Amino acid sequence: REGFNLFALGPAGVGKHQLVQRFLQERAAAEPVPSDLCYVHNFKDPQKPRALRLPPGRGAPLAKDLEHLIDELRAAVPAVFESEDYRARKALIDKELDEKQARTFEAFEERAAARGVSVHRTPSGVALGPSRDGQVLSDEEFEALPEEERRELTASIEDLQGELQEYLQAAPRLGREHWRKLEALDREVTSHAVSHLIDELRGRYQDLPEVLEHLTAVQQDVIDNAGDFLPPDEGSDDDSSPGAAPAPMPGDR
Repeated sequence: REGFNLFALGPAGVGKHQLVQRFLQERAAAEPVPSDLCYVHNFKDPQKPRALRLPPGRGAPLAKDLEHLIDELRAAVPAVFESEDYRARKALIDKELDEKQARTFEAFEERAAARGVSVHRTPSGVALGPSRDGQVLSDEEFEALPEEERRELTASIEDLQGELQEYLQAAPRLGREHWRKLEALDREVTSHAVSHLIDELRGRYQDLPEVLEHLTAVQQDVIDNAGDFLPPDEGSDDDSSPGAAPAPMPGDR
């Protein structure tokens, strides 16, 4: 009955294998041709692969098509990140951040200079100090100034110190904006590289909604994880996008 195993017992050489095979072939000839079952990755729950039920004979071509797709993606995705167009667009995004950082810091330096305060870089960050004619005053020179001028310079430095802190605190926001633009660029170029390859497959499986759904999931996963297709020196071990780079420190130009 259904659910039981059948064992053919007997001495070697009496034709057990041929007998069972002939019986099964005759029985199968009278039964409907079974569907092909293809197990594919479940991107929503990787621990539970999906089983696609396909018309007879469609499973093996799908497996070959997906293997071929992966081979093509291994070449196509790195190619777009090595292209001159990508490098030029990424350079523009980097330049935009550099210029924004520079303009903001230069404006701060000008406001400080107008109040007799110098802004200079130190190994530990940015320092403010009293100046005259563009030259930083030593402690002795500062103490030699009239008391009223010393008070004004001290007040100016305190005010500017608060403004500098606000500027430094805003730097991570600029870095995140820079990263989002790079991420959007990476997703755009990856989508372009992937879409025409997967669209070609979609044309072959228009009659199979489950396959189309899986191809859409594959496309989205490649876009989300383009770094997996890049060489180790270009990819990333973390969740950052392939082209992302650290934002420059405030004041770097």
